[in-house]
Amino acid sequence: MEGVGLLLQDFTLEGEADDICEMSERDGGDYWFGRIFPHCYSVRWYFGGEEGHKYGCVLNVDTQSGKITAATLYAVPDADDEPVRETQASLENGGGTLYIYDNYDDIFPADMTVDRCCSLLAEYWGFSGYTLGDTEENFYYHEHWAAVNGSTLLRDLGKVNADQNYYLTVYFDGDQAGAPMYIQLLDFPGHTGIMLGTNHGIG
Repeated sequence: MEGVGLLLQDFTLEGEADDICEMSERDGGDYWFGRIFPHCYSVRWYFGGEEGHKYGCVLNVDTQSGKITAATLYAVPDADDEPVRETQASLENGGGTLYIYDNYDDIFPADMTVDRCCSLLAEYWGFSGYTLGDTEENFYYHEHWAAVNGSTLLRDLGKVNADQNYYLTVYFDGDQAGAPMYIQLLDFPGHTGIMLGTNHGIG
């Protein structure tokens, strides 16, 4: 993914993977629009913690193609990064103020547009093109989200229906018919992330 320009060269995973889990082929059913998830290995690198790793991820790697079919990539902000907002932790979690950042430019280029991201994903997966689709979130929010304009900056996806964990639906030419891929930004207290590929963060 770094090779085609999706990720910054600085996105570095330190040491060996922390966790590797084999996953059998499965039918995703109606929720995943009939997608067949191939036999893969789920590989995880932890971030933060005592080691202070800046980057982490969870990758699903197709054992036949060798391609990453789903990637969740995380980055911890640098010490001089300013938070964009604050939230309060629940009393069950000890209370206190939590800080939210938008350091997505630690993961992908700051000027990356949605169209550019999808073009690079198509190149990486070997697909011939893509179509930005409307998102039908019928399981939790029962919402219809129109596709964003392709010129939208990738880092701005988090501003679309931010209170409902918006994700973008993308159909790639040459992929399993009728089964979309997804792009979703993640902002948690103390780290940001992006999800690319067959999975999204709802459900």
